[in-house]
Amino acid sequence: MKKQIRKAFIASITVSLIALVTSACSKAKHVEPEKETTWKTDIYIAGSERNGYKHVAKLWKNGVPQVLSDGSNDTIAYAVTASGNDVYVVGRENMGTVGTAVVWKNGVRQRLTDGSKQALAFAVTVDQGDVYAVGKEYNGSKDVAKVWKNGVEKSLSDGKNFAYAYGVTVAEGDVYVVGEEYNGKKICSQIM
Repeated sequence: MKKQIRKAFIASITVSLIALVTSACSKAKHVEPEKETTWKTDIYIAGSERNGYKHVAKLWKNGVPQVLSDGSNDTIAYAVTASGNDVYVVGRENMGTVGTAVVWKNGVRQRLTDGSKQALAFAVTVDQGDVYAVGKEYNGSKDVAKVWKNGVEKSLSDGKNFAYAYGVTVAEGDVYVVGEEYNGKKICSQIM
């Protein structure tokens, strides 16, 4: 009986080894490991540096500076946004002693105001190809909050009080601007 159990045990081990060797030698389906998704993140910073007596607007992409002006006028960059392959920077450029609101698209300047009154742009966003910049323009006695859509201006305040637009976003076609207006007693923050 012991011999029969031993023969059965050896036979079972032999069958198991044959099955193991056969499965190891068979062609297994090769499965490619999943590729990791790699995201490239660019960091943009807008600002200015002094060049002697003048400020020169600059854009830094991943720490590498790009000069936005030739240094002949005082310029300051306040905000930056990227949309696709385009980078938009807004700020101010002096024409003589009067600041104009400007937007630079990929380093090319566009004036939003004509230089007849003090103005500047504080923020920018892009939605479905439309560029929105916000800021302020002096009306002769008060600063008026402004939004420029593709360079076309719209006043957000009536000019009776000092008002400024500081931020802008677009959601489902609606444009939201945040700013403040001085009502004679205090500055009131509001969504315009």
